[in-house]
Amino acid sequence: MNLPTLALTLFLVVNVLADGDGLSILTQQGSVVGTLVLPTVRQFLGIPFATAERFRPPTEPPHHSLPFNATSFGDSCPQLLNQNLFEFWELTGVSKDDLIVPASDDCLSVNIWTPSIKRKQGTAVMIWIYGGGFTMGTSNFPRYNGQNLVRDHDITIVSLNYRLNIFGFPGAPQLANETISGSQNLGLLDIDAAIDWVYANIASFGGDPERITIFGQSAGSVAVDAYAFAHPNDTRVKGLIELSGTVSGVAPSGPLNPEPWNTIATMVGCGNEATPAQFTCMQNIPAGSLEDAVINSNVSFKLVQDNITIFTDPVARSAAGNFLRVPLLGGSTAQEGDILYVWLELLAQGFVVLSLTELASDALTLLGFSCPAALLASDRVKLGVPTFRYQYEAIFPNISPQPGLRAYHSSELPILFGTYNDSTITIPSTSAEVALSSYLQSAWVAFANDPHNGLVDFGWPSYNPLTPSLIRIGNVANQTGAVFTKPDVIDLPCANIATLTNVFAELSSMLPPVMAAL
Repeated sequence: MNLPTLALTLFLVVNVLADGDGLSILTQQGSVVGTLVLPTVRQFLGIPFATAERFRPPTEPPHHSLPFNATSFGDSCPQLLNQNLFEFWELTGVSKDDLIVPASDDCLSVNIWTPSIKRKQGTAVMIWIYGGGFTMGTSNFPRYNGQNLVRDHDITIVSLNYRLNIFGFPGAPQLANETISGSQNLGLLDIDAAIDWVYANIASFGGDPERITIFGQSAGSVAVDAYAFAHPNDTRVKGLIELSGTVSGVAPSGPLNPEPWNTIATMVGCGNEATPAQFTCMQNIPAGSLEDAVINSNVSFKLVQDNITIFTDPVARSAAGNFLRVPLLGGSTAQEGDILYVWLELLAQGFVVLSLTELASDALTLLGFSCPAALLASDRVKLGVPTFRYQYEAIFPNISPQPGLRAYHSSELPILFGTYNDSTITIPSTSAEVALSSYLQSAWVAFANDPHNGLVDFGWPSYNPLTPSLIRIGNVANQTGAVFTKPDVIDLPCANIATLTNVFAELSSMLPPVMAAL
């Protein structure tokens, strides 16, 4: 028997054995083979959900005749990473090695964690969308590992990659008049394609395609919010969970601006004229060269208001009910801005006034997160959409190790995914931390299982701006659960956004620009 034939025979034998354990799954593109990562959890990594030519919308993934080996993460999408970002993330226990992962243009893949126990009805499905300002992020990140959630709950977790920065939001003038994609926001189109793939294939993995909830944090939350506006009549997604991000909050968006694209094109030798030749040149420049050019430039790539994926009038659309009217669980952390300003304090080496940074953090939290979340929730309540609003307030020493670091932006994620011990910070987790993680996971899964009634049965109140219905998770009065208060406890400053904006601008003028340092 020759070597190719022997290899194929061995692969087929492994495939047959795996099939008995539910590890060989037939998708629309062919079979995939995963692993039993825990006795009760099956894991399938790096499965292509689409393919995409650079700067073009995603298309159908390739078919394969041989089983696909889904035992390792696929390449991540190219990210914007620099030394400042490495130091920034180190504050929260994320190592440089966690951030530097293999990346390429061929990056559109999903990862699936699902119970090993077979059942007649599939589990509810939660699709995770990472954050990172649409410039960085990957599903291949230890904090986003879904196996702990599946180990402890009857749920299927899916994570995905989507294109970022110039690769996902190029702002290329050559695309402006094309009808192929209809959008400059290729990263958002990637997310749409991933949801399509999950809906078509997840039943084979034991998930219920009629019980899909999408959830994301920061830019991932903005993507969830954008999906609701872009797909008001969608029938696939049954629930939305938005953690610290809305389209009307801090998400940078605007009309098409070709200047960043032309700046990078000039830097890499493709010229500054928006011609077909320039576009083709940019498609063929090595990805690393484009990344380096962006890092060494002052330009940024943001969401484009194309009125297809991102709209010019999200506040008006929200008030009018022009969005996907499925149940929403949304909220923010109590001190979103702390991570930025504590990092700034460390960079400035004592040259900033600490009280100013705390005030600026609180103002940023209100202006960019709490107030937009309040408006979003109130609009839905007025239209009879089941809505739940939370504020995460827990502080644990192995997640907030720096003095002055409270419940900052992303501090809830290790608790949600049960990955609080996957950190460079060696402070052990506390019993309260473990208990809160179980509580938070149970709440999110209850919502996914039944977006209309799951949280009511869990004991959480539906949101009403006039009643004690703000769910304050990890509050000092109940560090392992939640307390319920009237929203105006934190929302009072939101009544005058103009004044709040002026206060934030005044404080910011007295401090070095935080985002510029990133």
